[in-house]
Amino acid sequence: MGKNDLVRIRIPAAEKERWRQHAAAAGLPLSAWVRTACRSGARGGDDAAVRAELVRLRRALNAIGNNVNQLAHRANAGAPIDQGALDRSAAAIEAMRTLLAEALR
Repeated sequence: MGKNDLVRIRIPAAEKERWRQHAAAAGLPLSAWVRTACRSGARGGDDAAVRAELVRLRRALNAIGNNVNQLAHRANAGAPIDQGALDRSAAAIEAMRTLLAEALR
């Protein structure tokens, strides 16, 4: 392996401390964490928080999907559909759209 080059950057002390905390949480030295973040295109975000949010969104999507499947099953069987259940499913879908929009900001 060849010689490594040194890259210096200037960042505010508070940002450097946040980077150190992220590196420590990932079990990495600061330089390795910065290289990993640069390679992955990350901007210093908290991966654990992102994963937790994605798990929360997946659970919410699963619940909505289950409700919609139940409504579709009843409709296909010719059974009456509870308007309240349909309204709740529509509201859940709208809430999920809002959560996804917030998560993507």
